[in-house]
Formats: sequence, structure tokens, C-alpha cells
Amino acid sequence: AGTNATQQMLTIQNTLSGKVYEPFPICGFASVHVRGIRKKAEKEIFAEFGFKKDSYRGGIYLWVSDYGQSYDQKKAHAEAFAKVLNENGIDAYSESRLD
Repeated sequence: AGTNATQQMLTIQNTLSGKVYEPFPICGFASVHVRGIRKKAEKEIFAEFGFKKDSYRGGIYLWVSDYGQSYDQKKAHAEAFAKVLNENGIDAYSESRLD
């Protein structure tokens, strides 16, 4: 999903010099959060995929680190991951924000 996401591009122009910079994708962050994982074995399985304890919200989370700084790709990845988990009976949601 992340690889196939359409990226929103920004073009920046210096108002003093008039120089226009090459378009680049908007930057941001995304993560997948899972609630209700209590058994040690479940935590160990998710840890193998990179999930960590979420001390702030509770549960566990996975930081999407692929795709450089591309917000749209990270967001699409996190949303698809959470959707698959939910379809398989795991309480999950995605979260994203612009940088």
C-alpha cells in the first residue's frame, strides 16, 4: 500500500531570490497501534515485527520507518496494516501526522 500511494508534492519558491526548488513529497510520520495484547506469547510475536510497548497510550505500536519522509506512503502503509489486523480480530488503528 505504501509503495503504491500517490504522493502529494510541494514546490518551494524563495520569495527574495525567486529560485524555485524541485518538487518533493510532503513529510510526516505514521504508526500502527494495537490494544488488548496481554499474553506474553502475543507480545513476543508482535515484537518480532518491530512492535514496542506504548507507555503513553497503552498497548503496543509500530513506527513506520520505510519510505524516507513521505507522509502519504507512511500513512497508506499504516492504514493498510491496521485494516488487515482488524480484519483478523486484532484491535488496531493507524495514526499519522505531518512534519
